[in-house]
Amino acid sequence: MPYLDRGRWRSDKRINGQRISRSFESKNEALDWESELRKRSARGLTDMALAELGVKYLDHCLLQFMPETYKLKKNVIGRLLEGVDGKLPVSRVTRAMIYEHLKAQMEKRSPAVVNEDRKHINAMFNWARYIYDIQNNPVAGIKKFKAEPRDLYTPPEEDVLKVFALAEGEAKVFLNCYLLTGAREQEINRLRWKDVDFEQSRICLWSRKTKSRELEAQWIDMAPGLASSLLWWKNNCPMKDKDHVFINDQRNSRSYGKPYRIRAKLLRNLCRRAGVTPFGFHSMRRYVGSILAKEGVPMQVIQGVLRHKTLAHTERYVRGLGIDMSKAVQQLEDRLAGESPTKVPTKLRLVG
Repeated sequence: MPYLDRGRWRSDKRINGQRISRSFESKNEALDWESELRKRSARGLTDMALAELGVKYLDHCLLQFMPETYKLKKNVIGRLLEGVDGKLPVSRVTRAMIYEHLKAQMEKRSPAVVNEDRKHINAMFNWARYIYDIQNNPVAGIKKFKAEPRDLYTPPEEDVLKVFALAEGEAKVFLNCYLLTGAREQEINRLRWKDVDFEQSRICLWSRKTKSRELEAQWIDMAPGLASSLLWWKNNCPMKDKDHVFINDQRNSRSYGKPYRIRAKLLRNLCRRAGVTPFGFHSMRRYVGSILAKEGVPMQVIQGVLRHKTLAHTERYVRGLGIDMSKAVQQLEDRLAGESPTKVPTKLRLVG
C-alpha cells in the first residue's frame, strides 16, 4: 500500500524475492503502478528468461537506433547468449556469470571492445529496469577492463584530397557537405531541402546525441562554396520532388527513391581508386578537426564546429597528431580548391 515519504507517495513491492520501490507525485499514480506490476508479475514479465529479454531489447533498438548501431547491439547480445544460458530467468543471472563471460571474451578480443560489450549489456539491463521493472542488473559493479587508449585513424591530408579529386557530380556535393560542415554521417543522410537556408547562408543539422535519443536541431553557418555546391545539386538532381537532399537513384537497389542510410561503398570505392588507406565518414570528421587544430584554431572553436558536448571529446579527436597550436588560422576550404561541378569557396565560415 502506498505511503507518504518526504512529500511523495512511495510504494514498495517484493517480486521474485527482490524489493522494488518507486515514488510518485500522487497516491493514485502509486496505486496504478502497483496494479500494473501485479499484472506484469502474473504474465511472468518481471522474471523473463535472459534470451527473451535480449529479443525484447533488440526490438526496441531496431526502432530507436540506426542500422549500424542495431547490428552492433545484436552481435553483443548474441555473444552474451553464447556465454550465458539464455533460458535462465533474469533474476538468476549473476554478476559472476557476466564477469566470466566478459573475461572469456578478453582471450579473443581487445579490452577496449570487451568494454564496449559491457556498456551495451549494461544498457540492456538498465532499459529492462525501467520498462519491465526488472531490478537485477548483474553488470552493476563490474568495472571496465584496463585498456590502452586507442588513437582513432585520421587520414592524411593528401589522401583526403586524392579522394575528393576523384568524386564527381552528386558524390562531390555529398563529400563537400561533410568536409565543409564537419557533420556526422547520419546528419547529412537525413538532410532535407528545408534544412538548407540559402537566403541566410545557414544549414540545419539534426542529430540524436542526447540521452532521450530524440532528434535535436542545430543551425550552423554555411560556407559560400557549400551553398554554391548545394544550389548546383538542387538544380540538377534527378528527383526534384523529394524532400531529402540526397536520394538513392540506383534502380536496382531496394532503397531506390529513398534517402541514404548507409553509404560506406562510396568512400570505399573512392579510396580504392585513389590507392589510399580506406577511411570512413567519421574519419573525415576527425580530419576536419585535425586541420583546424593544425592551423591554430582554438579547441573551444573546434568543439563548436564539431558540436561536441565536451571539450575532452574534441581533444581526443586531435590527440597525437603533432599539432603546432601556434600557427595562424587558415581556411579549410582553400585545401579543397579545384574540380567542378561546383566552385570551391575561399573561406570557411565556422559555427555562429
